[in-house]
Amino acid sequence: MSGTSTARWTEPSDTAFDRARTSLSASAWQPARTPAAIVRPTDADAVVDAVTRARHDGRRLAVRSGGHSLSWTHLVDGAVTLDLRELRSVELDAATATAWVEPGVTVLEAARALRAAGMSFPLGHAPTVGLGGYLLAGGNGWNTPVWGHGCERILAADVVLPDGTLARIDAASDPDLLRALRGAGSAFPAVVVAFRLQLVRGCPVVSRLTVAVDADRPDALGAALDDVVAASPPHVELTVYWHPGRADGEPPRALVSATAFGPDDALDAVRSAPFVTAPPDVVVVDSLAALIETVPRHGGDGMFSHHTWTDAPFRAVLPALPPLERGLSECSSVLLTTSARRADGAAPSDALYVPRGSMSVSAYAHWDPAAQGHADAIGWARRTIGALDPLSTGRYVGEADLTRGAAALSDCFPPAELEALLATTRRHDPDGVMA
Repeated sequence: MSGTSTARWTEPSDTAFDRARTSLSASAWQPARTPAAIVRPTDADAVVDAVTRARHDGRRLAVRSGGHSLSWTHLVDGAVTLDLRELRSVELDAATATAWVEPGVTVLEAARALRAAGMSFPLGHAPTVGLGGYLLAGGNGWNTPVWGHGCERILAADVVLPDGTLARIDAASDPDLLRALRGAGSAFPAVVVAFRLQLVRGCPVVSRLTVAVDADRPDALGAALDDVVAASPPHVELTVYWHPGRADGEPPRALVSATAFGPDDALDAVRSAPFVTAPPDVVVVDSLAALIETVPRHGGDGMFSHHTWTDAPFRAVLPALPPLERGLSECSSVLLTTSARRADGAAPSDALYVPRGSMSVSAYAHWDPAAQGHADAIGWARRTIGALDPLSTGRYVGEADLTRGAAALSDCFPPAELEALLATTRRHDPDGVMA
């Protein structure tokens, strides 16, 4: 590769390349794709240098923020992968309740900074997710019914365009590009180096109830869950982790989790549900950061996800899930939540991202790469979401299977929205630099 740069460049001939490539993903297994180089810039100027150099050398660009693209969109044969993990500054302004955050900042890092400032934000659910990928995908996060979606709280952004120009965009300077930034995911036609976010003043206590339940009668469990949803206030987030049986004769099981952003009496509708037959576990913490600190990591696991939106209720969705998957790892599960829309029903304004259903369903496959092949686990996730196709209303670009490349985007965006994104891409990236 020609030229010089202030960023660290690692190429396939370097002894550190395999380690650098492996570290790009939250998944311990990755497909056999080989970038031309992996670049780890430390500031916006270094990103400009890297984009300019890659363009000069005729290379395309792929971007990694936190490595949680389980379709590995940051790995493209022959492209330059920009690893933005070192861009992790957080600058809070208490007077305006705003913050400038860089894309490599993780959810947990952001949550701790917000707690210290007495502020909140609808952050992602997993502690190691990078804000760059999370916000670009739309920001389907904690307490969405009350706080809204992460993307609609993006006020402005600093981006490096495919021609190497560093630009600040907002609703006045480039409304089309800002709209694409709010939901395009990995299809965004530029590199974001900082977001300006509108925060929520205050830092509520968080109460969380969990209860393990039998799921051998999914229709009855689903009906009871629908009653809980109807009886719960907006600031209660209900999530169900569905685990199919893993051997003949083993019934499916479910972990029901309800999170209240306030005192735990908001969880009374769950406590009184017929599937709760013993006192559930309830934890009350002083902040969202304290809750995120308890979320398990899955280091060392191979991981893959697929997703669908649906307007169907639990009583229709749960019976449609395959009840048995022999040999599936214990960590693999289907995550279902009805808390992915604002309580007032409004969609994000001036945003590409729109939750296309009242329920979000994600199949997360986990496996041990040292002992298991990836094909069966990935196949389970695809079959599970495929079983819901008759109920599907679309896909979430942040969790859907994007391994089909551009063709998969048609599942994530309605035709008019997809065409608007493609038009914005043609305007800003006519040479197809962004992979």
